Amino acid sequence: MLGNVCAEDFLPLLGKVCYFKTEHLAPVAMQIDAVTMRPETKLPSYLNSERLPFMVELSSAGAINMIDATGTLALPAEETEADKQLHSVWIGRVAPLGRDPTLAYFQLLFN
Repeated sequence: MLGNVCAEDFLPLLGKVCYFKTEHLAPVAMQIDAVTMRPETKLPSYLNSERLPFMVELSSAGAINMIDATGTLALPAEETEADKQLHSVWIGRVAPLGRDPTLAYFQLLFN
């Protein structure tokens, strides 16, 4: 499933809230802040693949104590659809770097 996810799946979700769930934490609300294409990080073994690597940037007020985690990301859906869930995703914490220090910032990488 993760191999079929592309940046275009996240672009309509910018500014919306998704929920990250792990075995050890209650679901955490995370806002999708940005989607950045990263073509320079494409692995040589995937040169024939059409999907370009990309990064999804997330922020959360409820994940202040979370560092890096693997879990399920429930993406928001239209009212007529069920939420799309991405299983076994790894998100990594990143430094605020001048952004709001009361929020926790994360990135989700797809190569």
